[in-house]
Amino acid sequence: KERSKTPTVAVVGYTNSGKTSLIKALTGEDLEPLDRLFATLDVTVHQGILPSNLKALYIDTVGFISDIPTALIAPFSATLEDAVRADVILHVRDMSHPDADNQNKQVSKTLEKLDISTNDHNLVVVGNKIDKLNRDLIRGMKKEG
Repeated sequence: KERSKTPTVAVVGYTNSGKTSLIKALTGEDLEPLDRLFATLDVTVHQGILPSNLKALYIDTVGFISDIPTALIAPFSATLEDAVRADVILHVRDMSHPDADNQNKQVSKTLEKLDISTNDHNLVVVGNKIDKLNRDLIRGMKKEG
């Protein structure tokens, strides 16, 4: 990042929240998002063009989970190093998941352990899979927000 001055955008979220689908939409790359847990096991980087015609690098991270097995904590944390150094962090949330609130808390707790504040101005929350929600629930969300 320091050498190229190309802005980096880390895309984080709970496993199967739609991170790869969002990166595919933003970059136009021929990615194949899979509807399963841990479809992304390695961090990958994809180049896209922002509306300002500036190039950006989107970092697809491994999905978060609750109660991560002890043996996986170190490798999982290592995959998030790019998120810590990114210029912007997109937190992708699966709004249709029945446990969306707890997933959000788990991701927020993990980010805070990495010294990334969930109140940081460089963190943007993206509500994904909203098309799977019923209309009454969407209206309720609009009233709350």
